[in-house]
Amino acid sequence: MINYRHSQGFTLIELMLSMAFISVLLVSIAMLTISISQLYNRGMTLREVNQSGSAISTDIQRTIMSSSTRAIKKDKNLVIAPGGGRVCFGNYSYAWNNASTIYGESGDGSVKEAYSMFNHYDTTSSRSGEVIKLVKVQGDSICQYGPSGEPEDSPIPVGAVELLGDSKSTLAIHEMGFSGIDEETTAGLFTVYFKLGTDSSAIDSAGCKLPGDSGANADFCAINEFKFTVQSRLR
Repeated sequence: MINYRHSQGFTLIELMLSMAFISVLLVSIAMLTISISQLYNRGMTLREVNQSGSAISTDIQRTIMSSSTRAIKKDKNLVIAPGGGRVCFGNYSYAWNNASTIYGESGDGSVKEAYSMFNHYDTTSSRSGEVIKLVKVQGDSICQYGPSGEPEDSPIPVGAVELLGDSKSTLAIHEMGFSGIDEETTAGLFTVYFKLGTDSSAIDSAGCKLPGDSGANADFCAINEFKFTVQSRLR
């Protein structure tokens, strides 16, 4: 007696269901990979902001602590201009351009021409095309006002030290303020406040916002605020 073996295959419906399951699985894996990548990039950006902010805070604190109150409280030691500013603490000074000044509102992350900013290097110097974000300068000669009382945008010395990394970094000062400078106080206490974050031009006209604020979007930007009070040498 002859036995015939009948092989059984998959039906068309079974094949379609299998393909649909595999497709859903692949899409899920891709979405998970993208989500993990975004979380990693967000974490690295926040880490860079916090590390840079802490380093800047420490640097300014040490400068004020080593400076005399009389040197800091000289007339017009604080220069606030559209798009940036300068502050002088006697032995050392700081100059910065705001993020909105550096990147503008173009939305493509492009950087403006360095010489068009308030703080810039001389066009004939070796650093003429370099954008100033936040630099430390020896001495207090950069805090100057013109005859009409307007702050002078004299070139920054080429020996200035950039405190916000190389040109590839998108970190910049969004806001910076000081209290106690040029004020009638003898305690030698000075408060420094600044917001540090990534380029906000590609977000929207409202810019980058602090975590927890309404409209904050941590997927595209990172920003944090730093504030501290420090006492200078009384003499």
